[in-house]
Amino acid sequence: MDLKGAKIVNFYQISGDVQSEALAVNKVKIPHYQRPYSWDNEMVKRLIEDWHSQDETEYFAGSVVTVADMERKTHDLIDGQQRFTTIFLTNYVLFLLLRVTTRQAIAQSKILHLSKLFEQLQQSSEYLFTKKIEQFDGNALLEEFQSIEEMDGEDKEDGRNNFSTKYRNLVYLPELMEDSSDFQNVHRDELTTFITKHSMLLTYDRKSFNSQFSKALSNVYITLNDQNKPRLRIVEEDLTKIEKQYTNAIQQIFDSFMVLNTKDKPFEIAKSLIDKISSFLHEIKLCVVQTGNPKDAYTLFEVLNDRSMDLADLDLIKNQFYKKYCLKSEECDSVIDSKIETLENQWGDEIYSDTADYRKKYITFFATAFMSGSTSIGYNQNDKYREEVKKYLENQNAYKSQDITIDFNIFQACRIIVSTFNLKDREREKLALKAEYNKDRSPAFKLISLLCALKYNGVMAGYFCLVLKYIQDHICSSFSPNKVQAFLYELIENKNRVKFEKLNSQAIKLSHLALLHRDYKGAREMGNRLLSQNNKTSSNVYYSDLTPLNDENKDLFYSWLDSWQYNSSDIKVRVLFAKLLSTSLDADKLTVKSINIGISEEDVSKLHLDHMEPRSPEQSNITAYFADDSRDYHVNSIGNMFPLPQAQNIDKSNKPFSESFKYLENSGLGGHWITQKTRKIFDENNDCNVPKQEFFTKRKTLLKEKFYESLKLD
Repeated sequence: MDLKGAKIVNFYQISGDVQSEALAVNKVKIPHYQRPYSWDNEMVKRLIEDWHSQDETEYFAGSVVTVADMERKTHDLIDGQQRFTTIFLTNYVLFLLLRVTTRQAIAQSKILHLSKLFEQLQQSSEYLFTKKIEQFDGNALLEEFQSIEEMDGEDKEDGRNNFSTKYRNLVYLPELMEDSSDFQNVHRDELTTFITKHSMLLTYDRKSFNSQFSKALSNVYITLNDQNKPRLRIVEEDLTKIEKQYTNAIQQIFDSFMVLNTKDKPFEIAKSLIDKISSFLHEIKLCVVQTGNPKDAYTLFEVLNDRSMDLADLDLIKNQFYKKYCLKSEECDSVIDSKIETLENQWGDEIYSDTADYRKKYITFFATAFMSGSTSIGYNQNDKYREEVKKYLENQNAYKSQDITIDFNIFQACRIIVSTFNLKDREREKLALKAEYNKDRSPAFKLISLLCALKYNGVMAGYFCLVLKYIQDHICSSFSPNKVQAFLYELIENKNRVKFEKLNSQAIKLSHLALLHRDYKGAREMGNRLLSQNNKTSSNVYYSDLTPLNDENKDLFYSWLDSWQYNSSDIKVRVLFAKLLSTSLDADKLTVKSINIGISEEDVSKLHLDHMEPRSPEQSNITAYFADDSRDYHVNSIGNMFPLPQAQNIDKSNKPFSESFKYLENSGLGGHWITQKTRKIFDENNDCNVPKQEFFTKRKTLLKEKFYESLKLD
């Protein structure tokens, strides 16, 4: 690693060489891939308050990582941009203060103050601009002013006026009075000319950021006169969001130092502010970690930023694409700048804008899985997303505009997937039940609703990788968002199963594996295979040839249903019951039911697992309840369960088994074959209207067989 070293420095030493003690002023450049300035007022305020409250004469404020190019006298700021920019803006506030305070010192003939003010103004401007203020020589100016003060009469007055005009021209201060209606516009124009002519030492690779930065600085000015204390003013009109970030920070910097003021008179207040800000710039310390090449700096950047913060993680992932593009595209700066501007808007406005945290994680997970083909990552593993994206990008030899466009479109395709399939963080089970009962939804939609309810996120990633690969090969290789959206709408509808036969077939197989097995492992095995074989760089769309409905899985299915005990949140069993509600029974053979059974889709979405024989008998009528040493086992088994809408389940409460059929009738399920078969088994296996043990075992056998048979109807 080409690590030049690390050094604790103050503001005036940041752009120097860490291997040298000599002071040097170099340009600080922020690369294309960095996001814009974003510190809010609270963060700016805290930085200044923390400095002021510390007991020592020095305050350590963190670290920055730079790539030093001594030949070009430029440092690329890889990490620490927000902190450095805030400190740089503080020096700009100092510069604005010094301009008007020096003007007042000249007007009031404060010769004793001028020497230091000239020196401070020269230093402040030296660390703001690449070009020195022309003809600004503090010693020469001081001598000239002293000679004027030795004059008499009109010569002295004319000399002062001429000197004042000369000074204003040097620092581009308008001759107009500050309370003039034209002052702010004239001042803005003058300052714009000054900044353009002298060029900022803090600059951006992205030209649009440079123009916004310059505009924000030009729209700020400070007023000061004999009667009124210093006041910072901002020309608010036509400022963009980014420009307001700068002006808000400048206002907060000024306000934070004004709070520290203890003086009364306007000039003394201004001098106090200048002294406080100067102390801040000298005392605030940063650890500059300096490297000789970008690659090593990026490595340090990623190490220093390895933390679990949502926005920071998304920026780190995005920045990896930007870095690769900037280094490997071989395109001119104007093309890179324009492309990144477009991508920045897509990332913020189309992919992650107004998106809940859980959806951001889904988007990032699915996109990273498709690009990398890695089965080792999971939902909510931010560090692994960055690691896998990094590996993916390292395998790209060239990386031009079209390449980064496709990758961003993949992220947007995942955003569209998450929205179209209606992935939820809450009420997942309700949506899964509703989807299962909805004849207008495809097997693909039903699968994802089930997997979301089960939180089988890795399996979802596998299926979505198949969908994305299908889009890449058959719909649009560039993942055009409009074409992706149109395709997905068609996929989730149940109108063209022939067209989507293979995608729906894979969805059915995954759904079966999810329902047949006690846990996620069976479905995850197939999901991993789909994921690893269907990534962005794989050759063709891969379809699994697994046949879940086999004897081995049937035995496993029966085994876990045999041992199953009641769990109110068990979505698998409720989905299996929902499947049966959509069937009819003819000659003991299941068929898909096409008639209305009297229960709505909304009722199905609220199905509870009802204990026909209640868990807690009413002691006043104990003989009406099933009594056995193994009561708890049978009462909580599949054989005692019946799907019942929420309202009827609450009404039924702990009433005896014999009253269950009344509530089934009221719910609209009285005529369903499940109710009829249950009544028949009960009639044959009861003792004085109390179910026998044989009732539970025989009904369990019936349900196991019919659950399995219902899967064959998919």
